[in-house]
Amino acid sequence: MKILITFALSPEFAPWRRLREFQPVHYGGLPAWAAQLGSAELRVALTGMGPHHAVRTVSTLLADRPDFVISAGLCGSLRPQHRPGEVLVARALSSSGTSKMLRADESLLQFAAASGARPVELFRSSDTLVRSPEEKVMLAPLAHAADMESYAILEQAAAHRIPAVAIRAVSDAHDQSLPYDFARALDSRGHLSLVRLLGHVARRPHRLPELIRLGRSSRAAASALADFLDQFLTAWVACTAPFDRPCEVAAT
Repeated sequence: MKILITFALSPEFAPWRRLREFQPVHYGGLPAWAAQLGSAELRVALTGMGPHHAVRTVSTLLADRPDFVISAGLCGSLRPQHRPGEVLVARALSSSGTSKMLRADESLLQFAAASGARPVELFRSSDTLVRSPEEKVMLAPLAHAADMESYAILEQAAAHRIPAVAIRAVSDAHDQSLPYDFARALDSRGHLSLVRLLGHVARRPHRLPELIRLGRSSRAAASALADFLDQFLTAWVACTAPFDRPCEVAAT
């Protein structure tokens, strides 16, 4: 069994990388990480931030036909009931670029929910960061949480007829603003450039306390996601190893 898990940025993956001791590898000429989990090979790719970078990376990796795909990482809450650190799994996804809805694989969704992720109706993927509480208020009727890559990743998986699901941990609350436009601090591959980020901080030093607060909540969310993914996939592999379909797990 081969399982592909995607993250946009390295800090989202870092806690799980330490927990599971992933090793660097290359798939289709792209850098990735791999670890063995029972009979399954876990493959992790960093797509870079944004749907265009996600499509470029995932379309290459899907040619190797993983058994299923997880779009993992962080998300911003759009509603007050979803607090930083909570792990969410979406039943469906929408995008700012199309009216077409995508649905998660039902077996993966149910297993993630039974493993402790909170099921929600919708994630909203956007071409741009949702930065302000005002933007979140406008999007709240449309979805529970916002990210940038999940729709593109599940769309590519659907085109290859590969089951997929989006599982994300909340990094910022519905009333919390992002202190900087991180999209303007990206390099050509969609990854954060420390030099560019420091330039933003230097121009707006009064927002540094907000950045520190966001960093703390993001690290906590990434750690919660790492623990969840490790337990969820360990249980999935143990259940599916002798069977064609996953067994049920007790809700936590």
